[in-house]
Amino acid sequence: MFFFPRLRFLIRCLDEGAQGKKKMENVLAIENKLKFDWIDGEKRGMAIRRFCESFAGDFEKYSRWPAKILKGKHPSRILWVVVFPENNEEISLWIEGYLKDKLNEGSDIAE
Repeated sequence: MFFFPRLRFLIRCLDEGAQGKKKMENVLAIENKLKFDWIDGEKRGMAIRRFCESFAGDFEKYSRWPAKILKGKHPSRILWVVVFPENNEEISLWIEGYLKDKLNEGSDIAE
């Protein structure tokens, strides 16, 4: 199951019925935001790198991999490695807060 984190999450959500469906939809919406498609060029790469460093450091406790390995992965891959139905809300709130805080610091997450 370790190599198929989306499948692991889906299977665990299926056991929860309608509540699990909401959790799955929530994680898919968060994954879409982690594309950083509102930022272009070099700034996008810098924003992704900074996000990965912060996110991997704060949530490596949920992964078998240490933060130094996680931070080199794409944001959505890190998300699926660390998210579980039980910590879904915690991770969603952290990501929403991170993006909101960084965007409010001058509308450019990459600065």
